Amino acid sequence: MDYLGDDMITCSLCNKNFKDRRTFGLHLATTEATNFKTELDKEIFLVNTLFGTELVRKTLNDYQSNLLCTHDVAKSNINIVKLITLMGIKRTSKEERLTERYKKKYLGSIQNKYGSEITNVSQLPEVRKKIEETCSAAHGSYENYLAKQREIMAVGYQDFYIGTEKHRAQIEKMQDTCEERYGTRNFGQGIDAKAKYQKSIKARVASWDHAERLERTSKARAAVTSRGGYSSKPEKRIRQCLVELDINFEANKFLWKYSFDMVFDKLIIEVQGDMWHANPLTYKENDLIMGKLLAKNLWDKDARKKKKAEENGYKMVYIWEHEISKKSDAELIELVKSKLLESGYVFN
Repeated sequence: MDYLGDDMITCSLCNKNFKDRRTFGLHLATTEATNFKTELDKEIFLVNTLFGTELVRKTLNDYQSNLLCTHDVAKSNINIVKLITLMGIKRTSKEERLTERYKKKYLGSIQNKYGSEITNVSQLPEVRKKIEETCSAAHGSYENYLAKQREIMAVGYQDFYIGTEKHRAQIEKMQDTCEERYGTRNFGQGIDAKAKYQKSIKARVASWDHAERLERTSKARAAVTSRGGYSSKPEKRIRQCLVELDINFEANKFLWKYSFDMVFDKLIIEVQGDMWHANPLTYKENDLIMGKLLAKNLWDKDARKKKKAEENGYKMVYIWEHEISKKSDAELIELVKSKLLESGYVFN
C-alpha cells in the first residue's frame, strides 16, 4: 500500500504541500530534479519524507533479514519496494524460496494442505489448468503466451545478463565443474567428455516412457517454433503453393503435443521426407533408418499423429518428398490442388 497518512505531505526542499505520494513523486522528479544525482537518491528522500528514516531503516533491515518479502512490504503501510529494487537487494523468486520465512509461511501451508511432495501450488493440475486458461484468454492461446515470455526472457538475457559479473561467475563455475569431471575447461574439447555425455544422454532417454518422450519432444519443438521453426526445402515449396492458391494457413502449428507442417480449415498438410518418414515404397518395416530407427517405429509414430488429428476433426493430407522434387513450381501447384480436392477441400 502507498502512503496512507491523513496529513498533507510537506516537501522540506520548498515547503510546498502535496496530497499523495504520486503528486509528491512527480514534484521531486520535475521541479526538484536537480537536487538529486540519481534515481536512488530521489527515492530515499521520498520514502524518508513519507515514513520517517527510522521506519524505513527498520523495514529494510527486516527485509534483508528475510523476515519480510517484497509482497509483505508492498501490502504494508511502509511501501518501499521501489527503494529495495533500486538498491539492488531485491531477491529473485529462486532466492526467496530458499529463505526460512518462505519455508515456514508458504511451503509449510501448502504442504499441510496438498502433501509433502508439493513445493509450489502451480504443480497442482487444477492450478496449472487455471493458469493456462487465464493466459490463453489474454494472449489468444497458451502457446502465444509462452512465445511472448520466451521473447521477453531473451531480451533480458541478452541486454541485462550477458557480460555481467554474475554471468562471468556462472561461466567460471561451469568451467571448474567441467575441468573437475572431464579434465578440460572446455567441454567440447574433451573426447572422453563427449563420449561420457552421449552415453549419459542415451541412458536417460532410454529410461523415458512414451508419454515422457512425447512431453519432452513437444516442449523442444515449441521452443524451436517460437524462434521461427525449421522448414525443409520441400516444405517451403508446398507453403509457396498454398500462397499461390490464396490459402491462409499456419505453419509449424503446435497441436496436442505434436507439430504439424501446415494447418487450415480443419485440414493438415504433412510434407513427408522419404528417408525421415521411411517411405513404404522404398523401405520395409524392419529396415533401419540412419542405422538406428526402425521403419515400422516411424510409421507407428506418424499413425499416432494422424489418429490424434482425426479424433479432433481434422483431415490429413500427405505429400511425399519424391512427389515434390521432380516437379516444376506450376506442376507442384496442380499436385497440391488435386490432393486438396481429393480431401474434400472447397476452393473459393
